[in-house]
Amino acid sequence: MSDPYIPTFSKPLDQFPMMSKRIGLQGAPHSGKTWAAMTFPSPIIVFDFDNKMDAHKHRNDIHILPFYDHEWCLAKGKELKLDNMLSRDMVKRWDLFRKLMALEIPKFQPGQTVVIDSWTMLQNNYDLWFVAHPTVSTESGKVDNRVFYKNKGDFSLLILEMFKGCKANLIWTFHESKEEDADGKPTGRYNPLMSGRVKEVLGQHFGDWYRQTAETEIGPDNKPTGKTLYQWQIKPNTTCKCSCSVKHLIDSNAMYVPANYSSLLPPKQKDG
Repeated sequence: MSDPYIPTFSKPLDQFPMMSKRIGLQGAPHSGKTWAAMTFPSPIIVFDFDNKMDAHKHRNDIHILPFYDHEWCLAKGKELKLDNMLSRDMVKRWDLFRKLMALEIPKFQPGQTVVIDSWTMLQNNYDLWFVAHPTVSTESGKVDNRVFYKNKGDFSLLILEMFKGCKANLIWTFHESKEEDADGKPTGRYNPLMSGRVKEVLGQHFGDWYRQTAETEIGPDNKPTGKTLYQWQIKPNTTCKCSCSVKHLIDSNAMYVPANYSSLLPPKQKDG
């Protein structure tokens, strides 16, 4: 066999810094997604659209960008010279998010965590903005929803591609919906709550995709203990198209692990 060719400007993978996690985290409301995200290494920067951080107000290692706050968004939009931030009582949060991502993503460093909480609420803002500002076809004079869905797909892909350059751990939370067949009957599968073409390829943009669950703990006597078990489903089945890149979890038989950053650490590191 002749000598293999290796570009002189390439570098062996083991010489790269430790790769940060890029995780999509879907689950029902109040299943503990935000709480689980707060177990990742700090400082933690939260792009907060949901305004559900009260339980963590005692922590000074969590820093909030309050996208839920109208006045904050308008002030920041003015500072960044964004046009048309307020129209028909709607605040264009999605455009401020896009601009801040372009500015801030290159600055985050390994060892810290960035949380988008939640992508669902960001998408809701995008949807509502364009419901209030529809695109009308010059030919038919009617609202052209094809333009809306194309633009939404382009916006979503732009953000997803932008985040691939993030050096920090990156956690995106998604609400979920029950999948239905053509007759409207539940299939038993749960999908991230999102419309448009990007929904089908979301998983391709994340190294890991977990489904968060919250179930009542059952004791040895088969009775509820009064405690709630918060877990991540980390492998795919008929319920969810999960994926996992963590070697010791891939090698294990586990379908579920505790919904905590420590579950992702190698056993020796966790114990030490």
